[in-house]
This record gives sequence, structure tokens and C-alpha cells, in this order.
Amino acid sequence: MSADGRTAGPEQARLRREWMLTALAGTASVAVVAAVVAGIPQGEPSAVGQQAPVVTVTDTACGGQLPEQPTGQLSFMVENKGSAPQEVYLVAMPQVGSVVRTIVLGPETSVPLSAVLGPGQYAFQCLLGGQEQGRSPAFTVAGPVPEDANPAIAQASTGELQKADNLYLKYVHHVLEQLDADLGPLSTSLASGDRARAQADWLVARTRWSLLGAAYGSFGDLGEAIAGGPDASLGEADPDFKGLLRIEYGLWHGESPESLVALADGARADVAALSAQAPTLVVQKGSLPLRAHEILEDTLRDQLSGQADEGAGMALAITAADVAATRTVVSNLAASLEARRPGFTDQVTASLDAVDAALAPLHDAANWTKLQDASPAQRRNVNAAVSAALELLADIPQLLILPQGSE
Repeated sequence: MSADGRTAGPEQARLRREWMLTALAGTASVAVVAAVVAGIPQGEPSAVGQQAPVVTVTDTACGGQLPEQPTGQLSFMVENKGSAPQEVYLVAMPQVGSVVRTIVLGPETSVPLSAVLGPGQYAFQCLLGGQEQGRSPAFTVAGPVPEDANPAIAQASTGELQKADNLYLKYVHHVLEQLDADLGPLSTSLASGDRARAQADWLVARTRWSLLGAAYGSFGDLGEAIAGGPDASLGEADPDFKGLLRIEYGLWHGESPESLVALADGARADVAALSAQAPTLVVQKGSLPLRAHEILEDTLRDQLSGQADEGAGMALAITAADVAATRTVVSNLAASLEARRPGFTDQVTASLDAVDAALAPLHDAANWTKLQDASPAQRRNVNAAVSAALELLADIPQLLILPQGSE
């Protein structure tokens, strides 16, 4: 579910990831793409004029024995002479921690791979469909320790991330129960004709829904019915436009509150049905690290731009809920993140605290300033804080990315 209330299915999530890789490939050299995907910075090739060692991947071999290499910036040319696409990782031995990886490398293609290596033993690991296809003999890197040596990061596995998925699904069930309780007062206030009260109750339900920000792709048609937006070509006349966003449109565009009761009752029935399905809901394998970043990415693009507004102007309140949702995902992933980068979750928490601090002057308890009524300076402060948090959050999918094909 994106921040604008639209629900993206697993296929859309897969396409989004492929789009990300394609976009990177279109704006950078393949060597840089390999670095960005792995979360490891790249430098210049080895010495000027020095030919990079060639690592040849086939259906039966993952490179041959390499001679001893000096510490510092090293470059390799990885070529796939096999019949199937593969990923190739440069790993530190003996723990097999990833230092840098290629994009998925098709047959008869090659890619440069470079990293700053400290002294130790290294090897190349080949993966086909997320499963290890082979590993080269280890080679030695000898010399002084470079100050900027790329760290080896333990490779994530579906088993490791399953615990975080289970924690998140329990959280989802709890939030859905709370949302069901929120929708009762909304129906009552709509039936009474009290627009102001109904608007306040709507905001409680809408921000509660945002707490489920990492669950898109798991709710299917029910998620679309509860908080889906209108078809772009039809706008508010879309007959399938209903649920929380449709109620928002009616409450802030002069429709009688009483005429919206059926929408609230329908949303509550859909939430109850979704809650009943909660024990069988599935988070797409390996997607939670990506969604830790995407929640606020969607917030910045859709909410803080005003594009997702249906009249309430409550983007700032929804942003606060999205921050809370992000905290939950990061908390669930904390053990895996800290094992790879100690202190990282504290950095993320501080960045999210900064977003909340930027939002603090814009509300008094549950009374929020409308996005359009915030001053330019206030909006800049919020946008800057969210952007800074996103820079850190972008490292989460890189630290915990699963091999292609293992999702």
C-alpha cells in the first residue's frame, strides 16, 4: 500500500524493483550500478594502464585461481560465458561476507567490478536464481590496511528475514483491529450530520490506515476498497472509488455526511474481512527492507506534494503516521541491521526524530495544520527532514537485499 492509499500487488512490487535497477543502469556505468545495488561506494580502477584480472563464469565454474593482489583499489572484469544469467559476488573469506556484487549478468556479457580491499582472503561467489552455483578458489590480498576499505556484509537470507516478517504481520493484525474500532465512531458521526466531528473521526481512521504503510501487496482488492484512490481517467466519478479516500472527498466537498454513512459501513465490513484474513496474510519475501525506505519515499512524493489530497489537506498528519510506520519496520529489522552496521538503527531513529521535530509546530495534539496553510519555511523543514531520513533508510534494502531469485 503506497502513501496515497493505492495498493500495489506483488507483481507491481517486483516491477518497481526491476525499474529501480533499470533506472540506475540508465544513469550510471554498470560498475557503479553494481556498487549502488550492494551499497558499497566505488572508486577509480586499479593503477592506470593496469589490466583488470578477468573472472570468467560458466555453467560449471565461478572463476579460476587469481594471483595475489595488493591492498587498495582493485578492479576485476567479470564475464559470463555460461548459458544462464547469474549474479556474481566478491566475498570476504571465510565468513563469505559480501563486499560488492554485480547486477544480474546475462550470457555473453561482462561487467567491471571494483572495490577497496584490505588484507585477507577473498573469493568470487556465483548465484543462479538465488542459489549458490559455485565459488572460486580463494585468493590473497596483501599489504597495508586502507583507510577506506569496503566492509564485508553478511548476506541476508529468507530465513533470517522471516522473523521480521512474522513480527510485522502480528502488528498488522493489531492495527486492523484498532482500525475496525475507529470506523464505528466515524459511521455514528456521519449519521448524526456533524461534519466537524466526522472530519475528526475520519482523520483518526485515515492515519491509523497509514500505520500499515509496509503492507502493500498483501491486501489485494480489500486494500483497494478500504483506501484506494480513483481511476485517473475518471476521477471522483469512478464508481469503484470508495472507502476512506472517497469519504474524505465527500466531507470536504460539501456532500452531506449522512450520504457517506454507507461508505463508512462498507469500509468497516472490508476491514473486518481483512482482519479475519490476517492469520493467512503473507509479506512478499525480502520486501520488508525495501518498504522500510518506500513508506517515506511515497510520503514525500504523494503526500507532501499534495497530489494524494482529496480535500482534507491532512498530509502532515499522514506524514506523522508514516514516520510511526517506518519506526515499526526498522524495529522489526533492527537485529539484522545491527549485526551488519552497529549503531545504524540509532542513526535512523535520530533521523525520524528530526522529522517529528519538524512536524511538531504544525499540530496541537490532534489538531493539524493543513498542508496548504503551512508556511513555505515549515514545509521546507519537513521536506528536508524527510529527505535526510530517506538517505539513511535507503541503506536498509542494500544491507539486507536478498539475491535475485530468492525472494
